Amino acid sequence: MSSILQQTSAVLAGEGVARIDGFDVHELGLDTVRLHDITAVAGFGLPVGLLIAFSFDQTLLGDILDKATAALPVPEEERELYLRETAAEVVNTVLGLCTADFQLKETAVSLSPPVVMEGARSIQRRGDAVFASMDIHTDKGAVSVNLFGPRHLFDDRLNYRH
Repeated sequence: MSSILQQTSAVLAGEGVARIDGFDVHELGLDTVRLHDITAVAGFGLPVGLLIAFSFDQTLLGDILDKATAALPVPEEERELYLRETAAEVVNTVLGLCTADFQLKETAVSLSPPVVMEGARSIQRRGDAVFASMDIHTDKGAVSVNLFGPRHLFDDRLNYRH
């Protein structure tokens, strides 16, 4: 979790998008996770075996998009598409940087492409599922990073597999 926290903070602050104001880390033992308006989910294959969901406040994601496209006009009718693509790109960047922190010599760790979901929702923990969560607060809004495992219990949209 510390790697994801550090890399996410570095990406947000390093791009000049936001000032990091603080963190709330909720280690293991959560029974419910609440997702924000736009959530991008990606998964690490074995031996890591986790799904990670980055759930963005709309204002923060909008500021990331505006910073990334400062010199380019974004047609208003395509803004929602660009917001989803921005969420996926942030997740790819952060999780790609995290792979170096695993220190798994001679072991390849696969990373699934992000799936972007819209709409707030809650996920209840069942059975053998394990949840961990952290909130990164910035001056532009928050991003919640949620870890779900073991990966085989969930599909790419964080629905339980039957």
